[in-house]
Amino acid sequence: MTLTVLIPAAGMGQRVADYTQGFPKPLTTYCGLPILSHIIRQYPEDQLLIGVGHEASLIAEVLEIFHEDDLTSGRLRTFETTSHEDGRGLRGTLVDAEAHVTGNQLVFHAADTLCPYWTDAEAKSVLAGDHPTALVARSSTSGEYRTVTAVGKVGQRESVSAGTPVYIGISVFPSAEEFFETLRRLPDGTESEVLQELDATAKDLARGPWIDLGNAEVTNKLLGHEGHDVNVLPKWGELLWLDPKVSGLVVKGNLDEDFIQQRVRRAENELAEFVPPIMKESKHFYAYEFSPGNTLASRLDSNSADLESFQKFLEGFWGSGKREK
Repeated sequence: MTLTVLIPAAGMGQRVADYTQGFPKPLTTYCGLPILSHIIRQYPEDQLLIGVGHEASLIAEVLEIFHEDDLTSGRLRTFETTSHEDGRGLRGTLVDAEAHVTGNQLVFHAADTLCPYWTDAEAKSVLAGDHPTALVARSSTSGEYRTVTAVGKVGQRESVSAGTPVYIGISVFPSAEEFFETLRRLPDGTESEVLQELDATAKDLARGPWIDLGNAEVTNKLLGHEGHDVNVLPKWGELLWLDPKVSGLVVKGNLDEDFIQQRVRRAENELAEFVPPIMKESKHFYAYEFSPGNTLASRLDSNSADLESFQKFLEGFWGSGKREK
């Protein structure tokens, strides 16, 4: 059996647009990385297929920076859909995905959901099953979610309070062919309706809330640095990702192409002796190797700070013709 993990990342993300800094929802930061990268890393050995549409070029740039090897090997593929423009929404993305799915088995993983408590052993147990399965966790806030019935099946979408077991947007279909056949029979259906039609089992793998970036309240908390490893002041049109534990990359993103070009030029010229070299760059992003250190404020506050030497350094730096014109 071969497996395809389908990640629909083509939507507009209108419910959380006020909290995504102008970038598409799959690039929202969680613990120093775009949530899309967290999802990709959750499936280190499987084939991944990402449906892109809204701001597809921005997502492509990020994939090239963080997942170049997976793209080169073919383990990670993308396909473009117009579902975000023609009103077909998620269903349209799923319909368009059928021609690109190569695996016998299908995993649906929403681009705005992450379950940090899902262990490798649990994942392998679910993926090895022979019946459609929907993953369940407890909602961290009140809101509208697809609930779980008393007999452990996927229920209807309704308003629930925090702590209610709900379907989290991750599901496994042992037969990709059966999934798409069922989808075609349901004119207005998405994966949720397919789960109901196939009498899927709801399985609780989480020991706490999951990360739900489809919820504006949760996304807003994340922008307040809740759960982040990186203390960054949020700015519209700008992102900073820091992942020293895994890839050693620092990635800076900005919707202004001129801003990126200017920063890259400065790093390669005026500041070449003082900053890490640029490792990767694109229209809206550049990356360099993480370099540990202390903030200037912490050093200047130290009793051992050599302010005289620091002053001489500044005088030499700004007086040496390096000042930007």
